[in-house]
Amino acid sequence: MANNGSNVAEVGAPTLEKTQNNYMNSSQSQNVKMNWIQHQLKSREDEFTENKEVTIFLATWNVNGRKPGEDLSALLLMESDHPDIYAIGFQELDLSAENLLLGYSPLEELWQKHIESTLNSGETKYVMLDTKRVVGVFLLVFVKEECKKYISDVQTGLAAVGIMGMMGNKAGVAVRFNFHESSVCVVNSHLNAHTEGVLRRNQDFHDISRRILFNKSNGEMYTIFQHDYLFWIGDLNYRIAWNDAEVKQKIAEQDWEFLMHHDQLYQQIQNKAAFDKLSEGPLKFAPTYKYDVGTDTYDTSEKMRTPAWTDRVLFRAKQENLFQKHYKRHELTSSDHKPVSGYFEMKAKQVIAMKKRTVHQDIVRMLDRAENESQPCATIDRENLDFGVVKFGVPVARQVVIKNSGKVLAKYQFIPKLEERTPTKPWLFINPSVGLLVPGESVTLDLTVLVDKKTAVEFNVGNEKLDDILILALEHGNSFYLTITGQYQTSCFGSLLTHLVRFNGPVRTSSPLPIDSESCLGIPKELWSSGFLSGGCSFSGVEGSAVFSVR
Repeated sequence: MANNGSNVAEVGAPTLEKTQNNYMNSSQSQNVKMNWIQHQLKSREDEFTENKEVTIFLATWNVNGRKPGEDLSALLLMESDHPDIYAIGFQELDLSAENLLLGYSPLEELWQKHIESTLNSGETKYVMLDTKRVVGVFLLVFVKEECKKYISDVQTGLAAVGIMGMMGNKAGVAVRFNFHESSVCVVNSHLNAHTEGVLRRNQDFHDISRRILFNKSNGEMYTIFQHDYLFWIGDLNYRIAWNDAEVKQKIAEQDWEFLMHHDQLYQQIQNKAAFDKLSEGPLKFAPTYKYDVGTDTYDTSEKMRTPAWTDRVLFRAKQENLFQKHYKRHELTSSDHKPVSGYFEMKAKQVIAMKKRTVHQDIVRMLDRAENESQPCATIDRENLDFGVVKFGVPVARQVVIKNSGKVLAKYQFIPKLEERTPTKPWLFINPSVGLLVPGESVTLDLTVLVDKKTAVEFNVGNEKLDDILILALEHGNSFYLTITGQYQTSCFGSLLTHLVRFNGPVRTSSPLPIDSESCLGIPKELWSSGFLSGGCSFSGVEGSAVFSVR
């Protein structure tokens, strides 16, 4: 176990970025004002934008580790339409151990070239916008050459949810961009398998949704759901929970409604357990998995897997500006999956510069009038925040609502106490910690406690407690005092090795031996019992059942 010169036992845990804040200076105050103006512009953009029709073609295919070779024209090209955007997602691009362990795959370049040659086989030319791959999950986005100038702020993200919840054999990758003034995000994912794995797939969805983040120009982060348009494609691995014989009979009868009601993804959406924020077009095609490779015959192996709609295209739009033109499967045979595509028409907002200037001037005048009237006044909905029991590496969040109850702008910020440099302890995070409110406006402040490897040491040795008072100040106004309480659940995680050797029993329920005690352990029992140092070796003086406490 590497410790980089420290004897702190490092255990993986979520981390939050800590920012150092002094009281808001004039430059920061100006930045807050500009951010507010941009927010107001965003809320009034219908006054200075017009809609432009944009088409996007999305395809998903689990290629089962196969090399490209099959003609993709039937999948990607249409006789009369040339989409403005193509987003193509692969799963199981490369099943080799080298790819899983090292992340390198020569198939990435081969498939990319195969797609490029297919898309550019006609008069319409396409250029690569961006790609993102983790192990076998690969997403490529292309745009018409003539449309590239309308695209900005291209970013990518990923979240691995495979073995141990972090390996890339199962994962989600994303590419986001702005087309004119509309934001678009495409997610490609391969979720955990097997009929009985519904809950794990649901958790994969939530993990990917939470962990893929993008950066705003002001340093803030935002999620995949904070876009005008979100498309989620991939091998989601949800199955049809019914017996094989009857499923195949219903496929022959094209009784899609019966099969849909036994489809696990449909059931999870109806129960609001996963993917309930997205929509899906009608399933009017046969299940796309599992086939004998090279044929149109469902699985005839010993496992005889029941056919399933594992491969899906889902979507979400903030407004009613999205129309699905088709949703279908394609009859390629080189994999045990059939590819699926969805073709959409969306409305991208295009700015009319003169109208935007008029709206901007109106917002600035409104801001100036409000600033010139009187002193700020605000209220908060609570002053005491109890975070309850807090465990290592598990964020616990509470909210406070601050409302501008006066007649003028209220600029707020958490400020340090006397003789302190920062407004919060290093284990407490606030978002947003500064802001601006117009009269009657309110905002929810998220306060999150996270004890990680950087802060756990002081808690474990008893030098720190979940106890603090925060000062929430209004610029040129009064201040509020928020009381923070909670109880940290002591554990071995984040502890100094020199501290752990003083425990013959579980850290949480036993007391440490004196530093100079001859009964102190030579090596912490946690390392022995976890198998890091010796597999199957006995550890003198410590019973296995006494190593960790039981909830």
